[in-house]
Amino acid sequence: MAAYSDQIARARSKGGLYDARIFTFPTLAETILDANHRPVRRISDLQRRLLLTQLIDDLQSRGRLPYLERVASFPGFLRAVGSILDELKRGAVDPSLFEQLTRERIPDHPVNADLIALYRAYQDHLIERGLYDEPGAFWEARALLRDGKRRPLDRISLLLLDGFSELTTTQMQVFEDLTAHVEHCVVGLSTEAAEDSDLFA
Repeated sequence: MAAYSDQIARARSKGGLYDARIFTFPTLAETILDANHRPVRRISDLQRRLLLTQLIDDLQSRGRLPYLERVASFPGFLRAVGSILDELKRGAVDPSLFEQLTRERIPDHPVNADLIALYRAYQDHLIERGLYDEPGAFWEARALLRDGKRRPLDRISLLLLDGFSELTTTQMQVFEDLTAHVEHCVVGLSTEAAEDSDLFA
């Protein structure tokens, strides 16, 4: 990122660039939210862990987690649940779509009802309190862009995307919504192999 900043600074000093803005994807989403006065607040990692703990305890007390109850107290369970929710949200899968997909593709899996209840309770809590997590910032930014609210990028003529080996579904949707209103777009993808990761590591 520092190298890109230096290149842009040199281009600006030569009179070849006007109003350069450099963003990572998370800061891009939050910048769009801030510029358009979206009344939402980012939930911190600690707040998120506390919220998930509270929701899990509440669902357990009401018998809504019959399959996951036996592992809910295990070390790493909270992290695993958070990772699953992140993957769903980065894939632009909301609770209703998740419920539909599980019923269509794995209708008899015993964990379905537990995960659906947990995801719906989590997302409802965020919406009701005007909060968003990191993946949810892209949902909010995408909604603004599709509503024609593109500040502070409403006057850009050149959009550069560089240094990525892959994009999540929500990142791609935000990118596509931006490019629909930009005169020039340049994409450079990294050829470096991504490190293997284990969702439940």
